[in-house]
Amino acid sequence: MTPSISVVVCAHNEEEYLDRCLAHLEAQNYDPARYQIIIVDDDSSDRTPQIAKQFVSRRMGAEPRCVYLKVKRGGLSKARNTGVLYADTDLVAFIDGDALAHSDWLQELGRAFEDSAEVGIVGGKVALLNEDSFVARMAYRAHYLSTAHSLQNIIGTNMAYRRCVFSEFGGFFALFRSRGDETIFNRLVTSSWGFQIAERAVVRHEYPSRFQHWLKTRYENGYYGFLVRKGLRSLWSDQVPLRHLFVSSVNKILNLCFPLAGLLYMAESNLPTLCLMLTTGLAAGNRYLLRGALFKIAPNFADLFPVKWTGCIVGIPFTLLGNWIDDVGWTVGALQFAGQKEFVNELVSRDVDERVTT
Repeated sequence: MTPSISVVVCAHNEEEYLDRCLAHLEAQNYDPARYQIIIVDDDSSDRTPQIAKQFVSRRMGAEPRCVYLKVKRGGLSKARNTGVLYADTDLVAFIDGDALAHSDWLQELGRAFEDSAEVGIVGGKVALLNEDSFVARMAYRAHYLSTAHSLQNIIGTNMAYRRCVFSEFGGFFALFRSRGDETIFNRLVTSSWGFQIAERAVVRHEYPSRFQHWLKTRYENGYYGFLVRKGLRSLWSDQVPLRHLFVSSVNKILNLCFPLAGLLYMAESNLPTLCLMLTTGLAAGNRYLLRGALFKIAPNFADLFPVKWTGCIVGIPFTLLGNWIDDVGWTVGALQFAGQKEFVNELVSRDVDERVTT
């Protein structure tokens, strides 16, 4: 039998794309009686609530079933956990309010679970939605394509789980607010279940279109990256030794010092030394360069410009800058979360501030 699926749409101030996101979910090539749409509004201040409630009201009595839930601002993990608690299906899929699912999305996710009873997590392919933005194209190629086909690349806007894994392992870790917790939870789940990448389960997702927004995203990635590593150590101290956490933190701090020291040379106008130190700082310990960035990342930029490899000349520094900002966030996160010991992921409450259902 076709597995039943709950689609959890997490939204915070998503008025620009939410109506199109819901329209794409409504038009899935999947038996309407076998899936439902759960919209979780994380205390939006724009027109997100009105758009969501109008969608639910318009579908009153129709299939697929729809429900709108509003929660007080608690972050993405809390929103996802709320959706899980209201799901009553075989599978739970997640998508963001600024993403558009291909018409066969649910069909491909369901097929991946049917192919193997041992699969507990399925991640789909994330394509770029705002292709007209140069910054978005660069960000997508630098920080998504380079990690394809790995557990790390199961992105929160296109992933699905067997509902039973939440009964077994709890929910997402609520410490994560401006980004979701996939890494720690997925490591928990894959200790007992397998995972699969469903290439044909495609979602188009918006990437930062403004340079400053992209830098903010990279900073938050690093900021919560420390918390991810610390959480992994808390749960698997034998697999993530304390020395690894220490060495990673020292490396990232040193990685910051080179460019900062280079800036001090500006007072003497020593331009060659400044350039050398900035380049060294960006490259020192950089995981992309040390793991073969020229072969792994450069091809992703090759077709961005009329002259084939011009994109690489721009793309590699773009990637390095993103990772340097990532390191800044890691350092700040290390200072703030160094004493963090509690990592709680219990699914405890179905309380919501508002609920509208069909």
